[in-house]
Amino acid sequence: MHDIRKNKRLDVFKTYLLKGAQFSSRYEFPMPEKVDYKPAEAIPFNAAKRSRLYQRWVHFYLYDYIFECVWNLPKRYLPLFSKFQNVITPDFSLYRNLPLAQQIWNTFRSRAIGYWLQSKGLKVITNVRWGDERTYSFAFEGLPKGGTYAVSTNGCIRDKKNRYYYVFA
Repeated sequence: MHDIRKNKRLDVFKTYLLKGAQFSSRYEFPMPEKVDYKPAEAIPFNAAKRSRLYQRWVHFYLYDYIFECVWNLPKRYLPLFSKFQNVITPDFSLYRNLPLAQQIWNTFRSRAIGYWLQSKGLKVITNVRWGDERTYSFAFEGLPKGGTYAVSTNGCIRDKKNRYYYVFA
């Protein structure tokens, strides 16, 4: 078996994002530190790349394809994020018609990026997303009680059925 820690090209799993992490019990999501931040203003990731409004927080309430690059090359974006007041974790989609495994994976990816950014000294608020009742068991897993979290209605309330799952979570 290869030791991916010795050959960075083999680390397609991005295990470096998890260095030093504590993990939740069931799905083994990396657990963020408890935070109590109240961002006054936020800017979307795609606008942050050309903005000088550094007192804002960067958010990812956009189509996934716009910020998939952050998962693919997180180290490339650390200097950008470090300029801003800081970051709300990526909002990878949890569409109800996605297989549950993909929804769990997207939650894991968001938490891994958030944990890594915290480990680099950035202020980070964890974004929380859920789909239908299948996702309720992991939407808040591993998150400290009483912390600050971000929740968005982006893509959640356009139609009546989506609104039902958003409101009754």
